[in-house]
Amino acid sequence: MALREKLKCKTFDWYLKNVYPALKPIHNIVAYGRMKNSLDENVCLDQGPTAGNTPIMYFCNINSPQNVYYHLTGEFYVGSLISEKDVDDSCLTDPGFGEKPTLEPCSKAAKNRLHIYWDFKP
Repeated sequence: MALREKLKCKTFDWYLKNVYPALKPIHNIVAYGRMKNSLDENVCLDQGPTAGNTPIMYFCNINSPQNVYYHLTGEFYVGSLISEKDVDDSCLTDPGFGEKPTLEPCSKAAKNRLHIYWDFKP
């Protein structure tokens, strides 16, 4: 710490605020990986092949459309995380009424009061 003070080094927080302010830090991810089908562990939740809002089940692979991130607040983000502030991640939503889950931009889903909070038990 003394060397850092002597060299007048800036903190990483300073760097984020002044050099890369477009970066969206994500602090509340508590789990991540693939969400496998309990009946066939070779099948995983997938963002789908085209831009849209319908998640699919697909043969498990290492591609980013199958990335799933569980947040401390209860949301599941599906697909690649977007690290820029003005771009939204995709949240797994339950539209209710017995309909299939959808993927929606997280801020839109929260604003429209869609069911985006899941009680996940690993």
